[in-house]
Amino acid sequence: MIILSLLLGLGLGFLFLWLAKYGPAEERQVWAVGLVVAAIIYVGFAIAAQAPAHWLLIECLGLLVYSSLAILGLRHRVGWLALGWLLHPLWDLVLHFWQAGAEFTPGWYALACLSFDLTVGFAIFAYSNSLTSAIE
Repeated sequence: MIILSLLLGLGLGFLFLWLAKYGPAEERQVWAVGLVVAAIIYVGFAIAAQAPAHWLLIECLGLLVYSSLAILGLRHRVGWLALGWLLHPLWDLVLHFWQAGAEFTPGWYALACLSFDLTVGFAIFAYSNSLTSAIE
């Protein structure tokens, strides 16, 4: 299950990056919306499982943090988006795979999200570094 979940996330991460590049919206917008959606999904899991109120609050705080990083990435430097995507695996593993959030989050999803987030985060990081060096 672990390897399959990680491979699923990796494949979906590359698909997401491809869709961001060749889709109708600007890449940066797709990356930002994706980051917010990644946080919203965990809020949805908590609501669906009728998780305790304090967990819903934690999920909403995560949504606020990742939404803030998405907005910063849209309005300022794309590196904020890379940071958001590269921090999100901590959310996946610590809260939703190892901690109490695992009670309402499928394990396969947290692992797939881990590899998805890392794939997208490192791609955006590479993009932002090449963009910075191209401007300088």
